Amino acid sequence: MHRNKPYRQHIHWAIIIIFFLCPIVNYAQEVTLPEVVITATRTPVNPVDVPARVDIISRTQIEAVPANNVDDLLMTAGAIQVGRTNGIFSKNSSIVMRGLNGSYRSLILIDGVPINKSDGGSINWSRLNNASIERIEVVEGPGSALYGGNAMGGTINIITRIPSHLIEGNAALTLGSFGTLGESFYVGGKAKNNGFSWSLNSFARRGDGYITAPDTARDSTDTPIYLKEFNFGGRASYQWKNGGKLSLDLNYYDDKRGDGFKAFEGGFNKFTTQNIHLDYQGIILGFIAKIAVFYQAEDFLNQKESLKYDKVPPFAYLGYQLYESAALRIDKGIWMSFTRRLGPSHNFTFGSDMKIGSVNGSDTYLTSTDIINNQGRMDIGAVFVQDEMQFFQNKLKVIAGVRYDIAKFSDASFSIDYPTITSEFMTGLTGPYPSTNWSALSPKLSVQYGINPRSQLYFSYGRGFRPPILDDMCRNRSISKGFKLANPELTPEFMDNLELGGTFNITPKLSLKPSLYYSLGRDFNYFVNTGDSLMAGNKLKPILKRENVAGVNIYGFQLYLNMELPHGLYFNMNYAHNTGKITSFTRTVSTTADLDGKYLVEAAPNVFYGSLRWENKWVNLRIAFQFLDASWYDDENITKNPAYSTFDFKAWHQWKRGWGAAVGIQNLLNTEYLDNQGTLGLPRYITLVLSYKLQYQ
Repeated sequence: MHRNKPYRQHIHWAIIIIFFLCPIVNYAQEVTLPEVVITATRTPVNPVDVPARVDIISRTQIEAVPANNVDDLLMTAGAIQVGRTNGIFSKNSSIVMRGLNGSYRSLILIDGVPINKSDGGSINWSRLNNASIERIEVVEGPGSALYGGNAMGGTINIITRIPSHLIEGNAALTLGSFGTLGESFYVGGKAKNNGFSWSLNSFARRGDGYITAPDTARDSTDTPIYLKEFNFGGRASYQWKNGGKLSLDLNYYDDKRGDGFKAFEGGFNKFTTQNIHLDYQGIILGFIAKIAVFYQAEDFLNQKESLKYDKVPPFAYLGYQLYESAALRIDKGIWMSFTRRLGPSHNFTFGSDMKIGSVNGSDTYLTSTDIINNQGRMDIGAVFVQDEMQFFQNKLKVIAGVRYDIAKFSDASFSIDYPTITSEFMTGLTGPYPSTNWSALSPKLSVQYGINPRSQLYFSYGRGFRPPILDDMCRNRSISKGFKLANPELTPEFMDNLELGGTFNITPKLSLKPSLYYSLGRDFNYFVNTGDSLMAGNKLKPILKRENVAGVNIYGFQLYLNMELPHGLYFNMNYAHNTGKITSFTRTVSTTADLDGKYLVEAAPNVFYGSLRWENKWVNLRIAFQFLDASWYDDENITKNPAYSTFDFKAWHQWKRGWGAAVGIQNLLNTEYLDNQGTLGLPRYITLVLSYKLQYQ
């Protein structure tokens, strides 16, 4: 079993106490720097010079949103659809960008380093600490020409804070609904006489949770989905006088979450994640070099129990089953880019990336002798080039680039130790899997024209791709639809995107950002019925296999509006419409459902988010409204996830001497809604926060 060491908790609370007792001297003013983004081009650039849809969630916005997790913040940018039905108690979260469901179809970075896992493709949003974030950059549309895999719907780069004072930081204590208690802190500093800087950040949270089963479906086995989590991270950096900088980041996260079912032992999900990131930025042979070496290890454990009953009357009791699914997922690599200005009109970048992902998993049955093992590895290497061009006194901006990725799937196998009736039906699937290779070419061309200093139009073409995940390539297992057969020959999904958009700053206080896009996908992964079945326990299940069989079309429109009103009022609105359909589907056998013309699942056709903020000298207020349209739950478009809407609210005040207080309410009207598994969404959730900020020059 994984346990947090007591000394970690003691150190944690000691730092919090020091923060709240620290005397306040020489309280410094905030320093506002010119806004730049780095995600769109892998180089620092003014957002108005980027021919793409770019949005920035600033530190000020982060502090104004009643967000308990980082993904809650994404709703404020780009009308991103966030799937966190159970709020902070969710096992994980997923996002939908540009009508593409799943975090695995969007690339997620921390300080420019990828954190998507090769086994599953997604990330654990819960492990990210809001207190350590400076801003979040969101670039919508394919970004594989720069970043490679997963960047189909868009790229999200979470930029962490860099100290700018001798000592600075903030700490917060949180009390919330359902017995939630949490605390977080960030503290950092910058030396006066040399280039050394440092920072530490952490959060811990526990909560009793709530029962997710509807009242009409509950029985004695339904229990609250509790939460226990702990995070600690740090950074040390040194910057030389010539501008070169070396940084080391470390992060540790541990959590345990109940799954809401307990017959005897109780089920839970547990993630323990370690991240190491070494980054160098400096001048090499006249090029601005950025070199990042990263390592991420996730130790996952899922304990699951079930009571087995016959499927036909009188539904006789068949027995009890308890098992643990464990997986060690490791992703590591090195990313390098080199940039140099070539004359007044060209900014040339080239680079090379390498990433190695692996999984070593097992299902260990505690009520029998069965142990089911799977493992696999994916190596991806890439080279890329990009040129940022400016013409006609910077009125016309052009970005052209291309990237080539090549991958190898290897070291894969599936085996069973000590099989019984529980797993003996899979013994014919055991053995090593053959190594396979695939490649991906990702071009991009985008053009922007400045109508006037305040307004721009852009047109872009780009290709994105998603690599196949290791779980689909090397793991055989039962799923709700049948029995999933591993397919080591899976290849990537591809998406070509055409986009027309613009930014119109009608007045200094009114901005509109519309965009239209059309996306054409090919080789999408879908389950295909092989035409065979097998007996899994006492049930006949169809055998399914992921195949590259589908082409898709997505039409979309987005509109962002930002308005500064009199008397300290600020209004923000994001709206997105997506229509995504399968346009071609290859059926290998007649028993496979024909999905031609079916809509893509989990992608709401209409997403709206609006907020009104009032800043004043008494109490700052913010109210936000979100609407998610109904979306299809299953590939055959038989069942829909119902539409729902929620209001969120926050009131806060920051005193001049550093103290602050806030009240946040998610689901203000206590709207009841169900997810696609029939579980209840988060009821009204209230948090009370006491905080303190420190800046010492």
